Amino acid sequence: MARKNKRAQAGAAVPGENYDSGAGLKAPDAGAKTPQLAAVYGHRAAVRALRGALQQERVAHAYLLAGPAGVGKKTLARALAAALLCRHPQQGDACGRCDFCRYTAAGQHPDWLTVRPQGASIKIEQLRQLQHQVQDGPRLSRHLAVVLEQAEKMTREAANSLLKILEDPPPGVVFILLSENPRLLLPTVLSRCQLFQLVPLPPEELQVALAELTGRSGAELSALVLRSGGSLGRALELLEQGEAEYWPVAVNLWQIVQDGDMAAALALPPPREDRAFWGEVAGALLLLWRDALVWQQTGRTDMLLTASGLHPRLEQAVRRWPPVLLWRAMQRTRSLGAVLAGGANIRLALEAYLGELIELVILCRE
Repeated sequence: MARKNKRAQAGAAVPGENYDSGAGLKAPDAGAKTPQLAAVYGHRAAVRALRGALQQERVAHAYLLAGPAGVGKKTLARALAAALLCRHPQQGDACGRCDFCRYTAAGQHPDWLTVRPQGASIKIEQLRQLQHQVQDGPRLSRHLAVVLEQAEKMTREAANSLLKILEDPPPGVVFILLSENPRLLLPTVLSRCQLFQLVPLPPEELQVALAELTGRSGAELSALVLRSGGSLGRALELLEQGEAEYWPVAVNLWQIVQDGDMAAALALPPPREDRAFWGEVAGALLLLWRDALVWQQTGRTDMLLTASGLHPRLEQAVRRWPPVLLWRAMQRTRSLGAVLAGGANIRLALEAYLGELIELVILCRE
């Protein structure tokens, strides 16, 4: 009982949102599905290596799953954790049927811990508490899986604390670090992890994955595949957003430019103070400029990434703008996204952007 209390008091990494440290394991949800390595889309080399290590019982103390946002790091980490915790693993993978798999699927397994940034970083206090949580090893399973999300956000003190654990890991504890930028990790932490660099899915694989997950046809998903850059997570996010609220804002700004309406540019209502939102607006504008240039140069609408309902608006720019100015507009839009992300005054940045592009419209008319 003392061992249970020790880990419950630490509380840094939650062993499952539905785990009750006083009452133990609750009855799992029968409908929850266990994550499995066999169900991971893409990343075949990583999946093959991990399953082989599990089958041969040569599991490393620490893994680093690196790659861009939405590439599948968290999905792969969940499947690896489930395989580590399974009571009756099958061919290096979670069986999906045992009681441990059901607890894992329901988020109730006490041997699965997750550490996330608190605010902007993972702090030293979190790692100190984690050290208490893992020192006795697993409770139920052969392994204790610890997932550190956005590991590059560890403070130096937190990273040094993790390093101490990795230098002398408790038996059975497996750390799974996730990072978009592993170069920001301490070299000494990197050297103690087995690295798997995850890359975006090829378009054909991504389209198959989306078709299986959504039940939609390949034709419907082709533009989405191109826009997502090989990221399944990003593709699903875009699909969920649909006609997200930032698109009407982007289209309005686009039309102000096409009309050369400086008065409208200066009369914009106060912009919302949400840099992530304006980053999406800048991204939508970039797609519009990109599509105008592609359409103009190829004459093919099947290569466009924007919705077909926007094509009449694009056609205006296709007819009016010379290629060199379309390219300049694209470059200026990329700069807008960077400036907004960098903390510039949003209204002034938008006015400057619209003013410069309206000047290009005037050049087109001359």
